[in-house]
Amino acid sequence: MATAHFDLPAGSPAAPYAAPVAGPNSDAETAPASPNVFLAVLRRWPWLLVGLVGGIAGGLLLHSQRVPVFQSNAQILVIKNRPVEVMNGNGAAAAGVTVVEDYVATQVLLLKSDLVLAPTARKLDGVRLQVPPPRESDRVGFLQARFNVAREKEAGSSAPSTVLALSFKCGDQGDCQAYLSTIIDAYRGELSGIYDEASSKTLASLDANLTGLVENRARKVRDLEEAGRQQRAVTEEDLVGLRGRITQNYSRVSTFTARLIIINNELSQIKDVGPNKSTRNQLFIRLGGKIKDMRFSTAPDANDPQNLLLSLELQRNEMLEKFGKDHPDVRALDSRIRLIQGFIARQNPEDRIPLDDLAIYGITLEQEKAAVELQLTDASQTIKDDEGKARRATVFQNTAERLAGELKELDRKIDGVEGEKKGVLATRQGGGYVVRDVTKPTAGYLVSPILYQSVMIGVVIGLLFGGGLAFLMEFSDRSFRSPAEIRRRLGLPILGHIPRLKLDLPPDNPAAEGFDPSLVSFARPTSTEAEAYRGVRTQLYFSTQGRGHQVIQVTSPNPGDGKSTLAANLAISIAQSGKKTVLIDCDFRKPRVHKIFKLPNPDAGLASVMSGDATLAQAIQPCPVPNLSLLPCGPRPANPAELLTSPLFADMLKKLRESFDFVIVDTPPVLAVSDPSAVAPRVDGVLLVFRMTKNARPVAERAREQLDAVGARVVGVIVNASSARSAGYGGYGYAYQYEYQYVDDYHDDGR
Repeated sequence: MATAHFDLPAGSPAAPYAAPVAGPNSDAETAPASPNVFLAVLRRWPWLLVGLVGGIAGGLLLHSQRVPVFQSNAQILVIKNRPVEVMNGNGAAAAGVTVVEDYVATQVLLLKSDLVLAPTARKLDGVRLQVPPPRESDRVGFLQARFNVAREKEAGSSAPSTVLALSFKCGDQGDCQAYLSTIIDAYRGELSGIYDEASSKTLASLDANLTGLVENRARKVRDLEEAGRQQRAVTEEDLVGLRGRITQNYSRVSTFTARLIIINNELSQIKDVGPNKSTRNQLFIRLGGKIKDMRFSTAPDANDPQNLLLSLELQRNEMLEKFGKDHPDVRALDSRIRLIQGFIARQNPEDRIPLDDLAIYGITLEQEKAAVELQLTDASQTIKDDEGKARRATVFQNTAERLAGELKELDRKIDGVEGEKKGVLATRQGGGYVVRDVTKPTAGYLVSPILYQSVMIGVVIGLLFGGGLAFLMEFSDRSFRSPAEIRRRLGLPILGHIPRLKLDLPPDNPAAEGFDPSLVSFARPTSTEAEAYRGVRTQLYFSTQGRGHQVIQVTSPNPGDGKSTLAANLAISIAQSGKKTVLIDCDFRKPRVHKIFKLPNPDAGLASVMSGDATLAQAIQPCPVPNLSLLPCGPRPANPAELLTSPLFADMLKKLRESFDFVIVDTPPVLAVSDPSAVAPRVDGVLLVFRMTKNARPVAERAREQLDAVGARVVGVIVNASSARSAGYGGYGYAYQYEYQYVDDYHDDGR
């Protein structure tokens, strides 16, 4: 393939700029700040204004549609006549009789009840009303819904007074006053009858209650007397003394039981001692040492059991004649005789042991054992009988105590009912209530609808609705809101803001006649738009640090962002600064360079050079702009991506770099096709241009990520087609204000 070589012009000025490189990481990437809801809504203030106007209009409409409501007010004083004092039998006031009654609270309920409103409903037929009242069956409900009663407070206190505030609402100004007057008249007329009837019913109820209490008390008294009689039938003894005797007998039983244990132990030792006299004497001494009261002094020979038995029988006969067989001494003597008989029966005649001291002591123990067992039996039986009596007596005593408590409570209730009855009688004799007017029913005044209330409700609802719409619009908007957000999210410097081009203005430069009006840098070099492009040129010089022979790619995220217009005007601005510049149209999909510059031979271009149909010298076309050459696309190839990735394209860029100070490469959008990604690694820097649309943020971030993926060096971004108001422009020249809030006035003019 034939190529063309261009020598660098003699005396080409070196770029006089030397500034730090504004690389892709010049601003630290930080997490997005939390959104400020208040500021977000204020940014969309037109929606607030729309909501406010709509709310006011809606409030006024609602106000006009609502039915007017009027209200009449009145105040009445309810006085209860002083009751006659309850007198005792001596004619003096009875002590302790005080009637305390919040009668006004009762009157509030009475005024709202059917007892007053039903007579009022009947009286309405004779009242002149502008609006006829409802039918008679519905009048009470009609009055209850519109009539209100409240107690006034004491002056300087929260305590309720005896003054009642009455009000009535209806749809006619005069009718509400008539309704309220009728209710007050009916209340006065019915108050005495209602009170007398209520007092009579109360007295009848109290009498019935008192009769029931007295009858119940009489039954309780009879039950108490019967419980006492049954307790006396069980035992005449005091229950406390009976329980004391039971305790004493339990103590005796314990003593007798302990004594029986000792006796049985000693008897066991005597039984096992044997006939040896010495051993028996020793045991006798150890057990007691002497014979206790044996009552054997009458026996002729105390050591002979037979003689002893005879002596005891003689004594028994004598005692039987004196005392009888049931005398305790006779019974004790019978026990001794049985013991001696048992002792004699247990001995063989030939082995009979003399009745020595130990034997006599054993007989005494046997006698004592029998007596103790008899006493133990008697004590146990006594305990059993006494405990039975105590249980039965306790039941009757508990019943008596319960009945006594119930009687006491009944007496208290009877006293209370009698006192209440006396109070009702005293109040009834006092003469009932007196109702006095504090203020007459007023003429009806409008209470609903109130204009300012309707407007305020509409304002609040409108602001809420408008604020909601503003919030929704703000946070559904995915555009950048400030230059700082662009730098933070993309990590790139902003090289410039290009205002929206004014394409309807005539050119200032006659040489630009016939060119596309978007070439403002050539057609209107003194315009604000041309100055903005020169600002981008200056920023580009700083970014390249004054190095010559730079290849700069211009691309955008989406079609319509104005990247071709930016590339053309930037190339013109660089050429106007005295640098040899060539503009290459690498957009094989939708080429525009030949259209913008109105080239006479658009068929010879880059595609022709890549296919070998033309040399580079033949494809590069002159331009009326000094120092600017153009390399249009030429015939559209069928395989643009393959051409841009071929070594021929890299060689061509190398030759152009050697021949020109700046090579501006116009490529398709990054997110539309893969062509820009193929060119980006081969150039010295990439300019990313986009419009401030509602979806600008995510597409710009995706474009940046795609360029980073191929290792491209993105020099910076240019915001295209911004308004002068939002970007801070003011007449001729420029006045950049980077910290501003973007507004939704970006438009896509297709360039």
